[in-house]
Amino acid sequence: MELAIVNGRRKRFIDEYLVDGNGAAAARRAGYAASCARQTGSDLLANPDVARAVQRKREAVARRLSVTHDSVAMGFMEAFEVAREQSDPGAMISACHRLAEFCGLYPDKQRQLPAGRMLKELSDAELRAMAEG
Repeated sequence: MELAIVNGRRKRFIDEYLVDGNGAAAARRAGYAASCARQTGSDLLANPDVARAVQRKREAVARRLSVTHDSVAMGFMEAFEVAREQSDPGAMISACHRLAEFCGLYPDKQRQLPAGRMLKELSDAELRAMAEG
């Protein structure tokens, strides 16, 4: 059931936001003034009724496509295995990192590297070791 407060341009904003996740672009496409689209998008997304409507629509899409937490996690694992088969340590780390983020293992959103080291400074062997855990 759609909330009465979510209608007209707000409903259009919600539909447009689900296209690309860009609040400013969605606001412009929904007919809000381009000059303040960024603020309008932010304000709309902060509105509890709009946020609930976005969440309900996302959940409906997930149900329709049979997307579950496990299926998404398995997709990241499959990407990791393909990267391993192709000997691509960067892609392996990316898949591991995305899976860890998805599972909530990086609450501070910071990549864990050996003390004082930058990712670009690590050797291929070190990157593989990190990816293989």
